[in-house]
Amino acid sequence: MALAKATGHGNFYCQINGEAGGYLESFTAPTIEIQKIEANNGPDFQVKYGGGRVQFGKIKLVTNISEANALWELIDSVMKKNCREFEAVFGVADQNYKSIREVDMIGCLMESVSFSALDAKEAKSLMKVTCEFVASNVKYRNGTGTVIKGNLSSKAKGWQVPYFDAIGVPGGIPPQCISKIDLPKHTVKIIDEHHGQFRLPTRNFGAYKCEGLKITGSYASGGFEAARDYAVKLMYDGVLQESEFMDWSVNVKDPSHKNVIGEFSFIQTACSKFSMGEAKGNGDLAQWDMEFMCEESYCKINQKA
Repeated sequence: MALAKATGHGNFYCQINGEAGGYLESFTAPTIEIQKIEANNGPDFQVKYGGGRVQFGKIKLVTNISEANALWELIDSVMKKNCREFEAVFGVADQNYKSIREVDMIGCLMESVSFSALDAKEAKSLMKVTCEFVASNVKYRNGTGTVIKGNLSSKAKGWQVPYFDAIGVPGGIPPQCISKIDLPKHTVKIIDEHHGQFRLPTRNFGAYKCEGLKITGSYASGGFEAARDYAVKLMYDGVLQESEFMDWSVNVKDPSHKNVIGEFSFIQTACSKFSMGEAKGNGDLAQWDMEFMCEESYCKINQKA
């Protein structure tokens, strides 16, 4: 007897609070797990196991800024420190785009948001946003059988990582020497509050953190000298006062390099690490790296679907 045809995961969709969540490149549904309890019993050295509290794994999705739709409000809420609970549905459709199975994620809380690095040599890469969140409860069910529909926007093609222009980089570092910018990652601490009367904990938001801002530059155009002197002044000489924490930004350009399609701003930044880079025999061009402390960062969108 022949087996029924399997279904791939190529046709999938996401809803946020009942609205279309946008077009996703990938989605990782939450796992359902149970905490293992180990009992080390003598005298036979045999470990016995028991089952503890049920818990759910992290949810992860990747999307393009231009196609984020309802997701963008959640992404923006992490950067602006005004997160809120939301409901989400992830579904899979068959080859005819009919919904066949869904996962309901209840009481969701955003945990992290990160962006692709702006890299001048990555000529084939689009700008992506990676989000991670957790759910207070998860339920599995069959799909609705309805046909999933959508209209992809060509504007997503404009969000590419190699075209950018840094503005007001601290230390007088010339922007033309910067070849790569690792954008900061935003994270929110999730605090679980347990109650003996309930199986599942109540989840709350804790502290917000912004970290990971880093620039890579060329030794040309005086970039290395400016970065070196700035790093020595702040870290070695110890001239790191409140006035040394600077705001700066980077404009994301379209492929024509004429239009600004978005802007990332970095608030209260200061150098925290400087490296001359690794030297290799017959290697690539020499590059230096500088990492920054960054208290806040925001993204302004000028081109969206």
